[in-house]
Amino acid sequence: MNKKNLFLTIALIIIPVLAYVWIQKNGKREPITNDRREPITIVYHASYERLLLDDLIIRSDLIVIGNLKTIHASRWNTPDGNRPEGDPAQGIKPGNLIFTDMDFNATQLIKGDTQQKKARIRSLGGIVDGDLMVADKIIPEMGKTYLLFLNLNKRGSTANIIPGHYWITGGGWQGLYEIIDGRAISKVDEWNLDELIVYIQNKLSEPPTPTSIPAEATSTETSLSVSTSSTDVAVTETPLPTDLPTETPLPVLAP
Repeated sequence: MNKKNLFLTIALIIIPVLAYVWIQKNGKREPITNDRREPITIVYHASYERLLLDDLIIRSDLIVIGNLKTIHASRWNTPDGNRPEGDPAQGIKPGNLIFTDMDFNATQLIKGDTQQKKARIRSLGGIVDGDLMVADKIIPEMGKTYLLFLNLNKRGSTANIIPGHYWITGGGWQGLYEIIDGRAISKVDEWNLDELIVYIQNKLSEPPTPTSIPAEATSTETSLSVSTSSTDVAVTETPLPTDLPTETPLPVLAP
């Protein structure tokens, strides 16, 4: 066999082998999955009943003064804490939401069954893997002191996720007073802190009257809009009330 024929024979053997290796390495296509999803932004609006101070006192399970200790990572209200499966335009509904929990250190207890030193507070909104939910609620900030009116979350889509947490009564903007230089300041009124504490204590010492506002509230209207780079959908519903208690809760937080 001459050299020309030898080279031809070797080429006929090597070229198919190299071609096979290249196809095995580069010819496969990755399967299409739902894991590669565009981040979404959810804007959540809710209308709450206007509450007077007496309403806040009656409807709250805890009234405490203190400050935030910890802000936990946000999560979806799904079993695994991740975004619900499916097309955002079809799958993100008012029942699907992002929430954020915070640990609140209580330095003074004004209303409550036990001398609780901390409370887990839940607020709608947060960010999970690029998915953002913005809610029109006021939440406490680290490094500030507050007087909070809190009610135990006993029903709703997040009630069974780490049970024993609290909402701020009245949607946040009504049941949150920031304490600055001896003043308790909310979005609707302002008090001398000592006078506010005395007023609350006096109200709690009064016997219930037939005209007292019941603990159960009327339904609250909510609206939810979801958007991605290519999707925009809005829905409105009237859910069962989740922000107000209906019974006296058992103590749920360790001192």
